[in-house]
Amino acid sequence: MTRYVHMFDRLLNLISIVLLSGIVISAILGGRSKVISETHDSPAVGSEVSLNQVDWGARSMTVVFVLSSHCAFCERSADFHRAIVDRASGAMHLMAVFNPRTDTVESARSYLAGHQIKLTDIRVTSLEAVGSEGTPTIVFVDQTGHVSRSWTGELTPGRQGEVVSFIDSRRPGSLTPAGSIRRLLSSGRW
Repeated sequence: MTRYVHMFDRLLNLISIVLLSGIVISAILGGRSKVISETHDSPAVGSEVSLNQVDWGARSMTVVFVLSSHCAFCERSADFHRAIVDRASGAMHLMAVFNPRTDTVESARSYLAGHQIKLTDIRVTSLEAVGSEGTPTIVFVDQTGHVSRSWTGELTPGRQGEVVSFIDSRRPGSLTPAGSIRRLLSSGRW
């Protein structure tokens, strides 16, 4: 009988260790950005973006990429992000926002350079300032500092097409959205 009590006691100790390990890992990872494969889009259309020292009126639209160098979905979306930067460059203000819990300005620059994403306006600030609930997020902000449209998570090809279409509908002299999507998809650039 004591043998079974001893085995049961060991089993309880093992369960306790596993549970405590899970709690410790959760606490450690709790400070990291929430990463989203694809859920709902945030921030909501019409909400105000609270980033300091941004002249929203300088361009008709600003594209804010909310990223983390520790986000697998950001890594897998990097080619698409690069293509969007190339497509919107010149017509829109482009910036990246990284979470200070996971990144520094140096790690943000390194991440962008490593993926050849040409963004020079790099901010390390809370995701709440943008209204984002996780990474990656692409936010289009109008001249008044309000969200026109956003996409959150690793986007499917159809949702990527929505982003391209949105950009093209706001670029002067662009092709029709459908033609632009076909051109981008057929280019194989992402």
